[in-house]
Amino acid sequence: MMDDDVFDIRQIALRRQQRRLHARASVEQLLETEAATFGKCRSSSFDTKNFGTNSNNGTQNTFVSTMAVPLFEDDSRLSRMHVPPIVKCECNGVEGYALINTGAMATTISMNMVKKLRQTDQIVHDASAILNPLGLPLPEFKGKVKYVDLTLGRWHQVSQFFVVDDTVPEVSLGVDFLRKTQSVVHLEDASLRIGGQKGERVSFLTTRDVITLFQKKH
Repeated sequence: MMDDDVFDIRQIALRRQQRRLHARASVEQLLETEAATFGKCRSSSFDTKNFGTNSNNGTQNTFVSTMAVPLFEDDSRLSRMHVPPIVKCECNGVEGYALINTGAMATTISMNMVKKLRQTDQIVHDASAILNPLGLPLPEFKGKVKYVDLTLGRWHQVSQFFVVDDTVPEVSLGVDFLRKTQSVVHLEDASLRIGGQKGERVSFLTTRDVITLFQKKH
């Protein structure tokens, strides 16, 4: 093997090692941030002192070996992060609730809500195929209503919905809605931004509100 070939191999190996170290540092930095956040909320359940880098001997510990065991135990209480993102909405002035469903291809409305809106005679057949590249389970569409005045906070627009069986909440905002409105789901401050980062901010329901909503429906 020529000296130039040996040099190239060493350079490639050195770059590969640097990438691994950079990736490990990024993950451990993220975990330090998460640990600090969780430590403020549940200091009794998390041991955050072992997160991150051990610099006593100049070496770095992997986050798997230093992570506190309670992180993987199912002992955490129900909190905001455990409930789905749901926002208040109005359909033709009728108050309702909408699920922010990034796993749904299409935006839907329940048959019960369509009856409340007295638009059952406006349900039309729709033969368009719904793109489903992941093979996700799709609800049975009863048709489509095309003229519903949807209000979220101060944002309102005439929208169309696929009609499905009764669901809780009554409205599900799918990927089609999120893309068309360029909405951003903010889990950090529990809100939906309609129209981008500087768009209309609509807060998610609190955990208590979500639990109350489901208890009323069932």
